[in-house]
Amino acid sequence: MASYHAKQFIQAVLVTAFAYLLAPSAAASRNVVTIKHVKVGERGFIVARDNVLSSASIQDLRTLVQERSTWRHSGEGEREPLATDVRSGYERSGWPWLTHLNVSRIRSSGVGNTLLGLVEELAGRDGFNVDDATGYMLRRGDDSRITEGASASADDHTDIYVHIELSSAPWKKNDYGETLFYSPTAHASSGIHEMLEAVHLKPNRVIAWSGDVPFALRPPSMNNAQWRCGLVVRFSTDDERVQQSASIHQKSETAMKEGERGEFPAGACSEDSSNLQSEESLTEKLTRKFRDSRGKPVAVFDNVWTADQVSGLRRHLLSSHPQFQPLLKFQAADERADNGRWAAEFEGSRFVKTCYSNVARMLASVVSKAQGWFPVRVALESLQSADDVHVHRNCEKEEEEYTMLLYLNDHYADNSHGETVFFEPAEPPQSRPKRDEEEEGYEDEGEEEQQSDSEEEDAFEKSGKTPVRVAYDIIGGVQPRSGRVVVFHSSIPHSTRPPRADIRVIHYTFTVRMSST
Repeated sequence: MASYHAKQFIQAVLVTAFAYLLAPSAAASRNVVTIKHVKVGERGFIVARDNVLSSASIQDLRTLVQERSTWRHSGEGEREPLATDVRSGYERSGWPWLTHLNVSRIRSSGVGNTLLGLVEELAGRDGFNVDDATGYMLRRGDDSRITEGASASADDHTDIYVHIELSSAPWKKNDYGETLFYSPTAHASSGIHEMLEAVHLKPNRVIAWSGDVPFALRPPSMNNAQWRCGLVVRFSTDDERVQQSASIHQKSETAMKEGERGEFPAGACSEDSSNLQSEESLTEKLTRKFRDSRGKPVAVFDNVWTADQVSGLRRHLLSSHPQFQPLLKFQAADERADNGRWAAEFEGSRFVKTCYSNVARMLASVVSKAQGWFPVRVALESLQSADDVHVHRNCEKEEEEYTMLLYLNDHYADNSHGETVFFEPAEPPQSRPKRDEEEEGYEDEGEEEQQSDSEEEDAFEKSGKTPVRVAYDIIGGVQPRSGRVVVFHSSIPHSTRPPRADIRVIHYTFTVRMSST
């Protein structure tokens, strides 16, 4: 995840990214192909076209949305709503992760002008302007739903939606991810909307439809680990709403920039609450402890903070414009990477001034029997049912670091999954001879070989080749409980398992990595 200075750099290049988008996207020089043009009612339509935007414009949009935007989970009840929140109307569409682009910049860009020309052509009138531009991420298992748009003629105003597919990898016929359209009027007896049309997902494809047509963006199939990423731009002739949208987006962007400072939310705890804790009192809250074969500890603490303090911390973290960033490049070949999908980092230098930092450092001292711990990474991490977190280390074996993990959700049922499991390599390096293929740095794809995770992984890292898979044994596991704290030596391989498949609530953990140097 990006450091504080990296985030500042990202914000600086946002202007450059929009400068690229300012260049006109001349459709006349490309072979624009109409895939579908379906009439809906008297004035409605559904249109799908390829090559509306140039490959360069699509790539710039993809970079802007995927890598240079701030994402936020859309879940209702996950956090307190803010006055600066952009409410695009998609919060109940089942799109779990959303990002909102500055509509004023989209309006003045070459891409915006190209899409405006498309909208005016299809509507047969002018007077449109960008009302909203929302990026989304969908993964397998996401619960996307039918989204009802605004009336096409409400108060004599018209809305038109334009969807730009930003997924880059080729999409196969069994990968799912269709865009579906439904009848504006539900069946009188069943209340069900009949499907009118479906459009296959294809990178760079542009779909436009009138605002009164309900639609649904379907996620990838369970066999498809790719993201589905797109941008939905809403055009409207309602000048008042367009102006309000620009104002809200500007306020939101200002609030986001303030959040970019990485400030840990000041209201998360009172200054004197740290006085309630001491190393002696924390030792009494130790409920379990186990070690790996090297003697490195994993310690479990309960009731370190009250239920109100835990839920308050979660609310403050989620309401402080956390800068969530997606991991888009899959690391399936590298078992040393955690493969976590979403995390928001906070500045350690600001966190260290809070009562939570004081307690975290005391916990590290209790477990390690040493002093002088300082936070080097502070993050709010999220986990969903379709995630596949890898077994990984937080530091190298020779480093001296400890990790504190705090379970933030209010309720964890016995069968909700989400356990944190700790491992160690199953065999020492000298337990078997290497094969010739291993000496050369190749992996036998036909079977998982039992390998050590020291010299061999280092050799693969230096060679730049795919690392071999390492066989592990479990040394212990921890059941998630609200407010439960786990403190462990950061070099112990571990993985937090995702929640059960039918659980839609995100599992949040607050993680603090601490070093003695």
